[in-house]
Amino acid sequence: MEVYIPPKFRNIFKFEEFNSVQSALCDEIFYSSRSLVVSAPTGCGKTVIFELNLIKYLVDCEKSTTRSSSCVVYIAPLKSLCHEKFTEWQLKFSPTDLKCIMYTGDSEHVDKDQLAKMALIVTTPEKLDFLTKSSDEELQLLPLVQYCFVDEIHLLRDPERGPLLEALVTRIKAISNPRFVCVSATMANSEDLATWLSVPSRGAVFYNFGNEFRPGMVHKIVLGFYRQKSQSIFQFDSVLNYKLASVIASYSENKPVLIFCTTRRGTVQVARDLTKNNHFKTGPMFDKMRSAFAAKIKDPQLRDVLKSGVGYHHAGLDADDRRVVEQAFISGCLPILASTSTLSMGMNLPAHLVIIKNTEQLINGQLVGYSSTQISQMVGRAGRPQFDSNGIAVVMTSSDMKTHYEALLHQNDDIESCLRTKLSEYMNTEIALGVITNLSESINWLKSTFLYVRIKKEPRLYGVPFEERPNCADFYVQDLCMTEIKNLQSLGLVEFNETKSSLMTTALGKLMMRNNMEFTTMRMIWELNGTESLEDLVHFVGCCSELSDISLRNNEKVQLNNLNRARGRHALRYPLNGRISTAPMKIVCLLQAKLGGVPLADFSLENETRRICRCAKRIVNGLAGLLWLDLDDPDSPEEQPSTVKLDTTAPVPTASSAFKCMINILEFKKTLQFLAWMNQPIASLLNLQHLGAPDIEKLMLAGLMTLHSIENTSPSELERILEKRPPFGEQLVDSVRLIPKYILEMEQINRFNRRWV
Repeated sequence: MEVYIPPKFRNIFKFEEFNSVQSALCDEIFYSSRSLVVSAPTGCGKTVIFELNLIKYLVDCEKSTTRSSSCVVYIAPLKSLCHEKFTEWQLKFSPTDLKCIMYTGDSEHVDKDQLAKMALIVTTPEKLDFLTKSSDEELQLLPLVQYCFVDEIHLLRDPERGPLLEALVTRIKAISNPRFVCVSATMANSEDLATWLSVPSRGAVFYNFGNEFRPGMVHKIVLGFYRQKSQSIFQFDSVLNYKLASVIASYSENKPVLIFCTTRRGTVQVARDLTKNNHFKTGPMFDKMRSAFAAKIKDPQLRDVLKSGVGYHHAGLDADDRRVVEQAFISGCLPILASTSTLSMGMNLPAHLVIIKNTEQLINGQLVGYSSTQISQMVGRAGRPQFDSNGIAVVMTSSDMKTHYEALLHQNDDIESCLRTKLSEYMNTEIALGVITNLSESINWLKSTFLYVRIKKEPRLYGVPFEERPNCADFYVQDLCMTEIKNLQSLGLVEFNETKSSLMTTALGKLMMRNNMEFTTMRMIWELNGTESLEDLVHFVGCCSELSDISLRNNEKVQLNNLNRARGRHALRYPLNGRISTAPMKIVCLLQAKLGGVPLADFSLENETRRICRCAKRIVNGLAGLLWLDLDDPDSPEEQPSTVKLDTTAPVPTASSAFKCMINILEFKKTLQFLAWMNQPIASLLNLQHLGAPDIEKLMLAGLMTLHSIENTSPSELERILEKRPPFGEQLVDSVRLIPKYILEMEQINRFNRRWV
């Protein structure tokens, strides 16, 4: 360590010697500026690889004669992982001049005053992408990036999130050309990633470390169970529940157990079944600790099973409940935890035994088995070095799949690109940001992506015709660029001058980029006829592709149908016809429930509702932005390019025929801003910061339906109704009196001028 680390930084590490993986990388980190791609088993101390690069960055900054600001960006797929690294590094590097800043979905914009001479920004791909697209000022963050750390780089293969990460890394590479440090425990083609990140001014190298480098070995076992041909995957899953107790007894050695399930419902069922038939002894001290943790849980089902020694964890739980469960498991008082794949990445948990219960899941109506990457991620949670000297992983599958998964446990998948599915959106983004300004630059941009590297390597896999021809990938990329440009042009998102081969964004293209809207949603906007009602717009949001990954689960149908059939105060404003049978119907139902103040008992539905509302705000903000776009103004002095030929119907224009739709869009935007329908009594009180929706409901139940009636009610009576202490009543009356009262006078005229709008 003394050879590489200056004395002032040695206290960062709590050990005196680096392990074999870290030692093998020290020369490359400290005596080279090349980007690094590292594939190493879980537990090899990959966090230290990032920390060594941070020290190299700090040393170089100290040697630098310039005082300009610079930063390191750490990108991780999970907010929990970001929070963990931020907390850890903020403490470790507090004696240095490095300033740690975290930007996740919970934080807003970049505060430039926070960026000191040296800064470490911890963020998720989605947040960094949003920051660089939200304003021109925040785009200037990217040139400051000297190091870019990408944790769990295999996220590239994820169909939903992979395209964004690939486009973001490509953007960072083009604008700032930093030193990339990318790590993963599960990738077979790290060489391809190094090729992608390599540029003429800065090369890239890759390192592959096998399982022999893992500090604590994991014993892997595959158990095959007979599955009847007539059994559905859910019935087989239930059968495996009753096999769990014997598997735990045989392999756990009375140490913590982590059980991975294929569905959220499966985690709950495992916890119920295990607590029903078994009692897990942990001792009086742990029993007391577990009871204290259980008292903090909001979900009554989770609270009950947690007291008995079994917990469950999935993305549908309340975030605070998930944190409590994680803390209980880490503390050692919770012996068994059932989880979906939410805990297979990043989190360091004290699991001695990992059980993968069932290896197939139903996705879009088809049975899909786990990939080697997914299996490897879950197996990697067993026997973490800081908690245990070794671990055991048991895969429970059907008898006919036993041989397949025995082989799968000893191999890794190639990381493939998913950018092709979202190419329209990200090409539009680069054009809107000014990264691409002509056809040649669009081709060069596409050639700088990981997609191009994989097309060259596996042309047939990516559907490249004539893969035997020389340079077939280059011809394919050129055709692909022209196709995407034509697609964007057809919706008026870009202007393309074929003579000059120049590309320029349009106001509509920027609108799509700023609001993170998908290409199919923009196509749907062109199909609006300008007469849509508020109900039509609610259904429009339900059908947008941004929410296409939300599925309708069988166990949700009863509650959703009850919501749809409710009458009285909790009735939906626009009830749906028939039973809830599709995902868009579910989205429409949940969105209306939120806007109507209808309580949801299911935490999973509550979480999905919050996401639906966030997405709906983006979409409706985009729709509202159309009001300021004069796409077809005949008096506009700017000449429209002759090359732009729109082959669609007219979008929502700022013309008299679209007034109804635009008014409803603006009302919908305000509705989503306050998360309440604007036609309800005293809706204007939603603008008061110290008054929440529950308070307004209490006022309405007390018969105070107008601002006038509230003003004429005594402060003490208001405090009694709202169960508040003085001087709340006086403050409320004063606030209500400050709300403007408008009188609108209208006169009908015979002549119309669009410039009055």
